[in-house]
Amino acid sequence: MAKPEKNGILVCKGAICNCTMAPGVPSLPMEVITQQKYYINDDQGTQKLIATDLEKTVASVNFTTCKPGTPSSMPCAANLEWSGFYENIELPNGGKPLLDTSTAQCSAGGGTITIFNHGQTISIPASTLEDADEDIHSQLNPMVNLGTAKYRNEDYDGIELI
Repeated sequence: MAKPEKNGILVCKGAICNCTMAPGVPSLPMEVITQQKYYINDDQGTQKLIATDLEKTVASVNFTTCKPGTPSSMPCAANLEWSGFYENIELPNGGKPLLDTSTAQCSAGGGTITIFNHGQTISIPASTLEDADEDIHSQLNPMVNLGTAKYRNEDYDGIELI
């Protein structure tokens, strides 16, 4: 069996989309409403739910206005059909994870939705640095002395090691 190709970054709650029927109007951050169990890039498992092709309505992706500045301007009523999602994984709810290269067609306003920002953020828990091997770290990142970074963190109240 051939290894599946992964061409893109998984999308999660907080992603920002663009719509051709709302040019210059970024979406509100994407809400994941179709599943509440599977997270990505979230050490606490509380913030970054994986978005799937089941996020089809204005409750998930909202541009507030469709066709702004025209006589036919109306509230966004997203009714989306996604394509280009990751087909080799299916979550228990039947959804397939969206990739940052996924697009959607809106049958309500006729727009094409693209993903501008996947919503993931870099998150390095303090425990990762505490458990890091200083010799390996100094080879990979010689500009930072891990021992000094840990020591400096302890000197200042209110500063958390990222």
